[in-house]
Amino acid sequence: MTADFDIRSRSILRIVICAIFLMAPAMHSWAQDWQPPDPSNDKSDWLQLKSGEWLRGKITLFRDLKMDFDSDKLDDLVID
Repeated sequence: MTADFDIRSRSILRIVICAIFLMAPAMHSWAQDWQPPDPSNDKSDWLQLKSGEWLRGKITLFRDLKMDFDSDKLDDLVID
């Protein structure tokens, strides 16, 4: 009984690993291709990080190469 369970669990694990490897390139491509909405339709400010991620919020201050950015999800940020 234990050997039968071990074979099933290994088979399931192999299927899951294969699925992850097959989906990874598609997920990576989708993440790189995403762009924020057209600015004319959106009153928010968009900030792209070095990692490629986009932040939505409002620029509240820009002075001396520092920017204060207010984001709903991350609250107030000071970006150098």
